[in-house]
Amino acid sequence: AERCEDTLASLAEITQDTVYLSERRGLEAVCSARALGEFPIKTLTLEVGGRLPLGVGAGNLAMLAGLPDDDVARALDRTGPQVARYPNLDIGRVRAVVDAARRHGHSFVEALFIPGMSAVGVAISGRDGVPIASLSVAAITSRMRTQRRANVIAWLKSEVRAVENALNSVGGAVDG
Repeated sequence: AERCEDTLASLAEITQDTVYLSERRGLEAVCSARALGEFPIKTLTLEVGGRLPLGVGAGNLAMLAGLPDDDVARALDRTGPQVARYPNLDIGRVRAVVDAARRHGHSFVEALFIPGMSAVGVAISGRDGVPIASLSVAAITSRMRTQRRANVIAWLKSEVRAVENALNSVGGAVDG
C-alpha cells in the first residue's frame, strides 16, 4: 500500500473518482488503500481493511481472471454465499466477467453489485505472473460510458505497468 500511495493519488486526481488498491490473500482480497477524487458523488463501496472473496468487486474480478482455472473454480465455490447478497449477480455472471477480463486484460462491472455504480479493475502481477493485487476505479455509471471508460482503463493499465516494474525490479520482487 505504501508503494502505491502516489499511484492512487495520481489516478484519483486524473479520474476524479474513487480508486482502490486491493491485495490478494489466497482466494480473498483485502482493500488496503483508497483515494478519493474530486467528483462530488463518491462511490465508497469498499472500506480500507475490508475483506471480500475474489469474484466480488472489479479489482477482485481482475485478480480472479489472472488465476489458473482450478483456483477460479475454488474461488467461485467460496464466493457463492457472498454472491447471493447481490440481486443482479450469480455465479454464471461472475464467470462471464472473468472470461471477459481474461480477453481484455481488465474487468468491468456495470451496476452488477450496486445499482448506479460501475467500476473497472486491473490486476497487478508478481514476477511469476500471478496476481498479487489490483487497482480499480469506481464511479457512478453515467461516468463510465464507453469513451471515458476506455480512458480510465488506459490510465489504470499504465499505472499497473509502472507498479509491476517497480515491484519486480531488483530488490523489490514480489511473487503471488
